[in-house]
Amino acid sequence: KQWYQRRVAITAGIDENEELGRQLSQGRVAQLQAELALQKSANEEMQKNVDEMAGFVVMLDEEVEGMQATILHLQQQLKSTQEKLKSANDKLEKKAEEKQSKKEKSTDCDSALIPLL
Repeated sequence: KQWYQRRVAITAGIDENEELGRQLSQGRVAQLQAELALQKSANEEMQKNVDEMAGFVVMLDEEVEGMQATILHLQQQLKSTQEKLKSANDKLEKKAEEKQSKKEKSTDCDSALIPLL
């Protein structure tokens, strides 16, 4: 009889342990599911941020390309303008030299005429 009571108590203890194990396991599973849900939510938010950043980078890249084209155009205009300015300065210098040369010749002629008078 004691052996039977002991066996029943052990069996009841085993059953109770199994039930507690199931409850703990279910609690742990529920906790892991909650953590998984939070992680999925965080991952979705990060993916959304990555997608937004990728769009922003594409926009910046397009703007940079446009700016580079503008810079190239302005550089070409500057070079052309500098060449025109140099040409105009060269012409002015040449005219000034010619004028100076004519003035010197005129002065030379005038000085040559004065003694004749």
